[in-house]
Amino acid sequence: MSTIIIYAISYAAGDHKDTEEILVNKRPFNAFRSLAEAVRAIRDQPHTCEASTTFAPLIWADQICINQSDPDERAYQVQYMRDIYETARGAIIYLGEDTYNGRGVDFVRKITAYLQDRRILLENEDDVSLLNRTAEWVEEYAENPAHTKDWMALREILEAPWWRRGWICQEAITSKTGTIVHGTSTISIETFTEAFDVFKRAHRILLIKYLDEFRKQGNIITYIHLGYGLLLDHAKFILTHRYTWEEEFIDIKELLRHSRRCKTTDYRDRVYAFVGLAHPDYNIKPIYWPSNSLSATFSHVAARIIIEERNLDILLDATEETRLPDLPS
Repeated sequence: MSTIIIYAISYAAGDHKDTEEILVNKRPFNAFRSLAEAVRAIRDQPHTCEASTTFAPLIWADQICINQSDPDERAYQVQYMRDIYETARGAIIYLGEDTYNGRGVDFVRKITAYLQDRRILLENEDDVSLLNRTAEWVEEYAENPAHTKDWMALREILEAPWWRRGWICQEAITSKTGTIVHGTSTISIETFTEAFDVFKRAHRILLIKYLDEFRKQGNIITYIHLGYGLLLDHAKFILTHRYTWEEEFIDIKELLRHSRRCKTTDYRDRVYAFVGLAHPDYNIKPIYWPSNSLSATFSHVAARIIIEERNLDILLDATEETRLPDLPS
């Protein structure tokens, strides 16, 4: 008996006023432009979705499947976002258009191919040593001016708005598998994670080696690498917790600290987009009615954490630099 296969799209909505009409079940639907681009990318690259023998795969997208204008439905549905991405066959992660014609994804594949070759040639070496060897090769590769465009292309991948969107953390961390779509190129999130482990090490080597030059920003190579730090932090949070997700929930304070650097249209989603990754005993439920102010939301969350953890540690994160207007002390 054939089963219906569902994939869930993960994308950055972007400007909600920038829309495009698409067909959903043969009916017109006014979608965010980024979602329309994602749907087209999936349509044009059918290998991103595995079909059953009887049915074409179904695609789940939050803008289409959740009535965003109904506060009750929205609150009800977002509580199940984790379940949706955990039970879907996989997540299709749309990063946006690719101005380097696949060069960034090709560079990622070069890194993983080199690592795999080292594993075969040096089968007795441990994984840390192999990662370090590959990182040294990436460092040498980076210093060659002929490869500057490869680094620019990789930076474009890491600069995609998707990495900084609040909701994608839950979507990417909990999904069984993930396929990254960048322009017309695709790569599995597992392959990308392996290359990312190497790239982090190579970036650290380059920073130490060229620290003074980085500070001066004297050439294009230093410009490319100088801004990688924060970009790496976003990717590291997602890819690291994805690896450990099945073993444990994530500390809610760590989640909320990370949420400060993420973007959400509704500021209350700095909480609601992340609590699905924390232990359910905190019992924090989304409330999207206008009467539930940002101040009330954050106060309620702080109170729930204090009650559950039986300490005041959460208050140590209430710094002047990060406080939003109209929040209690």
